[in-house]
Amino acid sequence: MSMGKALKRALYDALPTATLRRAADHAGLRGREALTREELIERFAAKRGDTEVVSFAWQLKATELRAIAAALSIDVRGLRRTDDLRLALDRFVDSHSVVEKRRRARKAQLRPVSMSAEALLGIGAELARRVTHLLPSGEGRPVAVWHENSHLDDDEPHLWLSLGLSAHPLVESPKVLELYVSPGFGEAYVTERVGSLPEPRPMLTPLYAHEARELPTLDVIFLRGSAPVGAWLRENEWDPTWGFNGNFPDAEVAREYFRVFRAEHPLMTDRVWAQLGGWPMTWPDESVQSRIDDPLVLRTYRGREPWIEVFLHDGRWLVRSRIT
Repeated sequence: MSMGKALKRALYDALPTATLRRAADHAGLRGREALTREELIERFAAKRGDTEVVSFAWQLKATELRAIAAALSIDVRGLRRTDDLRLALDRFVDSHSVVEKRRRARKAQLRPVSMSAEALLGIGAELARRVTHLLPSGEGRPVAVWHENSHLDDDEPHLWLSLGLSAHPLVESPKVLELYVSPGFGEAYVTERVGSLPEPRPMLTPLYAHEARELPTLDVIFLRGSAPVGAWLRENEWDPTWGFNGNFPDAEVAREYFRVFRAEHPLMTDRVWAQLGGWPMTWPDESVQSRIDDPLVLRTYRGREPWIEVFLHDGRWLVRSRIT
């Protein structure tokens, strides 16, 4: 899909040069170090598809998103949250894409009517799972410790998190689970040990348990939703294993659900450091379907990519390193 060279040129021209160069690093543009600002803009405008636009929007500040909105005449009046500004840009990109035009034509042909946004949100609420959010403040004893190591070599494995499994809602064990990550290589593994959590000291942050709930992604709803979801998917001539994407005919209803999901989920905010329990998510390297039957033990949100997920698979720890 593509919203066209002229619009993409205006979008990238609205960004400061330093941000443009970050975008070039993010996209891995070849020879980017030697390119001028104008050449970078032209390279981005010439790239097929809009994936880079949507992906890099997650690294933009509110001021940069507003500058893009002004350049593209996107109405963002009343929007204060950075996530809402990103969503406005996403919607603009979708509405100007070839895929979106085809989707609207397909919807007009199929005329699905059985699902409303309110009903879909109700189904999501029924499927929501109780989870534990880990934050650096709270009551009682800490249940985990975060190890600050941004000053260390990214290519070496470093201890990121120590988690007391006795406090875990899914795992009954007196042991401590320790997560090691090599950010530079995007690799991670876990070990178990006896003993207690390390005592708080500089570079070690205690984390406290906060009960919460997690809405499932649309991909989960497609797979595990009730009979009305099945009827809705049949109306749209959509296989549940395909997951949600921009080709889904009744996308307006799905996008309203995603707006609520996005506003609530810790991956889209900076508040929660890690999570115990919950639903799997679709990532570029793995679909929800691959992990939907494996209990999610841990997902990290703190700091920067990679995000780490730890599952129980056939009685063993399964660690996944995620890059968005």
